[in-house]
Amino acid sequence: MAKLLFFGRFSDIAPARDIDLPESIKDSDALVAWLSKTDAALAAQFARSGNRIAVNKVMISENAAITNSDEIAFMSALSGG
Repeated sequence: MAKLLFFGRFSDIAPARDIDLPESIKDSDALVAWLSKTDAALAAQFARSGNRIAVNKVMISENAAITNSDEIAFMSALSGG
């Protein structure tokens, strides 16, 4: 099972969860698209700029391969002060 973690504004929308990814989900872009289809609030957050994704605690800057054994974290942009 993949572990999905949500931080920042994402944590207001979705709880952390372990999930069996559908076989069609092979990369981070496909996961974001699938999550967006299943939850309108997540889709709205994904549409905002500045979001980041980490796969197995490594920040990614472009599409990355994922598997059911990965930990995928979604982080919204943070505002400083």
